[in-house]
Amino acid sequence: MQTRIVSIIRRILVIDDGGPFPLRVGVPAESNFNDDNPGDLYEFEVPAGAEITITMENTSGDLDPYLTVIGPEGVAQQNDDRTQGDRDAEVTLEDTPAGLYTVDATRFNGVDGPTSGTYRLTLTVTGVDTPEASLDPLTAPPPYSVPFTRLEYQTFGAGELDADNPE
Repeated sequence: MQTRIVSIIRRILVIDDGGPFPLRVGVPAESNFNDDNPGDLYEFEVPAGAEITITMENTSGDLDPYLTVIGPEGVAQQNDDRTQGDRDAEVTLEDTPAGLYTVDATRFNGVDGPTSGTYRLTLTVTGVDTPEASLDPLTAPPPYSVPFTRLEYQTFGAGELDADNPE
């Protein structure tokens, strides 16, 4: 029960910073953890019957990655070390129910963790048809907190932004 409470508290904090971030098959997410940013949240959806593997690898520093994956039914599964002596984290879920999954990527001991560094988070889904991931970051614009209009290449726009006309 403690894990779910911590994840909910972290979710509130991370959403204020623009997360949770989308996690897509074949498109690794990379970020860093330190005392100012001890964790990130990611979300992805899968159909029923999939086998999901989420891997979190340390790419620099002394970071000790820690993963919590929360399924659509609220069940959490955690992993600190992929194998004995390996500080990278990995969670594999088989025959999953369909729905939205949340990945709480952090470091060992979370906010109080003594390690820092960069990481790479990778999602692998097998056993079901999944759409091919696009490597073009503009195919899915970031979740802006204000309405926006997307301009195509070599298209121009003009306007004025102020408190009365924020668009």
